[in-house]
Amino acid sequence: MNFTTIKEEYETTKNSFRKLADRHKTHYKKIERMAKKEGWIKFNPSKAINPPTKQSQLFQNTEIDTKSIEIHIKELFGNYYMSIDSYTLIDSFIDSYSRYKKYQAILKNEDEFIMSKKGGAYMNPKYIIYNIEQKKMNEALKNIQKAVEHRKKHPIEEKNNEPTIFDLIKDVLAEE
Repeated sequence: MNFTTIKEEYETTKNSFRKLADRHKTHYKKIERMAKKEGWIKFNPSKAINPPTKQSQLFQNTEIDTKSIEIHIKELFGNYYMSIDSYTLIDSFIDSYSRYKKYQAILKNEDEFIMSKKGGAYMNPKYIIYNIEQKKMNEALKNIQKAVEHRKKHPIEEKNNEPTIFDLIKDVLAEE
């Protein structure tokens, strides 16, 4: 059972626990307990009529300075930085951050909720994608933080003269 999908449906639609349970072939109490445990927020269409605020402060800077992000992350690692971090952690974060900023720019002039012709409110699909990208970006950042903590506890010496699997993959992709 994919609670992530159920959570997204719960937070973006008017579906009740029972309706979600029927749809995902489980008991509604399981969903209800998980929602309470994780603090899910029920979709509230009344916010569509009076959205809290225009997200102006969220959309101040849409330019992405990937070099400064990379430098900052390398500073977090300090002496524990290895070139493999660039291929995995840093690139993953920068990709997530780029998509996040892209949707910030797209949503600059759009509302979080859309009103249907019949007067019902539903969440703007672009906001759903924006929220997913924000979660991915935060997850990538958590992975970087975990890697820094782990590397400080268990330092590894990098062998600069031996190519890694990432070097080989990069070479193969460059040939294509």
